[in-house]
Amino acid sequence: MRIYPFALYFSLGLAACAPPAPPPSAPPPQVAPGTSLVRPTAAMLDPYVGSYRGGTEALTVRRAGDALVVDRPGQPATTLILVGLGTFADAAGKTYLFTPAAGGARLTVVGADGTRREWAR
Repeated sequence: MRIYPFALYFSLGLAACAPPAPPPSAPPPQVAPGTSLVRPTAAMLDPYVGSYRGGTEALTVRRAGDALVVDRPGQPATTLILVGLGTFADAAGKTYLFTPAAGGARLTVVGADGTRREWAR
């Protein structure tokens, strides 16, 4: 097999015109479980504070510093961690979704097993 100098120079020339490979991207930041990437402010948390009713049961959401705390009768207080816009989580794996509604707000609690419970303020 014979290599022609023109083909060799041509292929080397094309390789020289190619853009350099991008540098590898930095790995995503490591976040310890139970921590938030954003430190919420009182103005961010206050719209979620209040009493919520779900059937005959009630719960209270209050602000404690830069966190929300859920109080339910007969159960220990649960601290919530901000994980997204209107979305919080607790250490037990439950997700708390707050949505505005006419005349108040709604709270959907999704358990780690997928069960859902609706609350209204």
